[in-house]
Amino acid sequence: PSFLPRRWDHLKREAAAARRTVPEPMVFASDISARSCHLLEGTVRRHGLSDVLQVGHGDFFGFVPKKMTSKKGTVALNPPYGRRLGGVGESDALFREIRAKLGADYRGWRLVLIAPRDELVREVPFSGNVLPFRHGGGRRLLVTGRII
Repeated sequence: PSFLPRRWDHLKREAAAARRTVPEPMVFASDISARSCHLLEGTVRRHGLSDVLQVGHGDFFGFVPKKMTSKKGTVALNPPYGRRLGGVGESDALFREIRAKLGADYRGWRLVLIAPRDELVREVPFSGNVLPFRHGGGRRLLVTGRII
């Protein structure tokens, strides 16, 4: 309801004017779903963002950031949870695996992570801020900070 079409057009014009060519992709996007990756690649091409955004099909746990870039960046994750995985036990186990992967391969990176429950956020060994919000029909937590 608060969408302002004229404001959106203004923001798009500003972004287009500020656009620059970069020597290597600045955003690496991946998903385990080949269909999602294919759709995203089409969108990236249509909007002329191929020099900025690289799409890769694969599992998060098989992705090694050092193979893509020597720079530290921001890793953003919206992992599956709850019914998408079968239940709380599976969701909690996946979340713990994600935390271990982040600690092993993403030290020094900034983090944006959607968490399904407060108890899991308390176990995150990284410094960060937590913001509750509504998503997917339930209360979730947005965790931001730096992976140490």
